[in-house]
Amino acid sequence: MNIAIVGGTGKVGRLVLAGLRGQRVRAFARNDTAAARLGSDSDLDIVRADLDQPETLEPALRDIDVLFIATPFTRPKRHGSWPQSMRRSRLVWPV
Repeated sequence: MNIAIVGGTGKVGRLVLAGLRGQRVRAFARNDTAAARLGSDSDLDIVRADLDQPETLEPALRDIDVLFIATPFTRPKRHGSWPQSMRRSRLVWPV
């Protein structure tokens, strides 16, 4: 099962990542600073993706079965909708 997490640098997201240690996990990072906070675990695939930039989401969600969203839901700043990107990716289970 391919797992991804949004918000892996936050309070809850860090705990989720720790609990998934040993599993192949893809973590979304908005920028280099966020990517650096995620660390360099060999089982962690860090991708650049931002909920406010829907065009970054479909590639980041490719081949993902489960998405854990550990971030507050907000309205996108730009046109488009990240929930639409999730639906198009055919996720098995967004959490």
